[in-house]
Amino acid sequence: MTETKIHLRTAQILLSSILPLDLECTPRFKVDLSNKVMEENTMEQAYITLNDGNKIPQFGLGVFQIPGDEMTKEACLEAFKLGYRHIDTAHAYQNERGVGQAVKESGLPREEIWITTKLWPSEYGEGKTAKAIDKMLERLQTEYIDLLLLHQQFGDYLGAWKDMEKA
Repeated sequence: MTETKIHLRTAQILLSSILPLDLECTPRFKVDLSNKVMEENTMEQAYITLNDGNKIPQFGLGVFQIPGDEMTKEACLEAFKLGYRHIDTAHAYQNERGVGQAVKESGLPREEIWITTKLWPSEYGEGKTAKAIDKMLERLQTEYIDLLLLHQQFGDYLGAWKDMEKA
């Protein structure tokens, strides 16, 4: 068992955020009030089956506004320890490398982690989007992206969609 120590107040916030009323999960944790730390907290992830048979983790960590790759990596690693298996990032957040580093360092099989990321409108266009996807894969240090979205419907989003279908 890997021992993770989190300040109790942080743990309370995390617990309240991972236990929404409509999510069926079973938290398992030990709290040591004398040291005011939480030693372990995990949850069972709920999944939604998509039309193509893929299963997307219903609960995930969004890394918008986490500054820099190092802080993003640390946040993702903590999330993985807590049982999260879905990370939502985007090229515009400028922290995809941190997500990729966390996935590599987590020790979890890549197929157990769902990565959602988004293309920015400046990357839209047939031929242009394919190159942007390759760069995204490089930043994320992975061979595939589970869900790729168009961040906004501006510019040549139809050309972007055509490249996404080919990728």
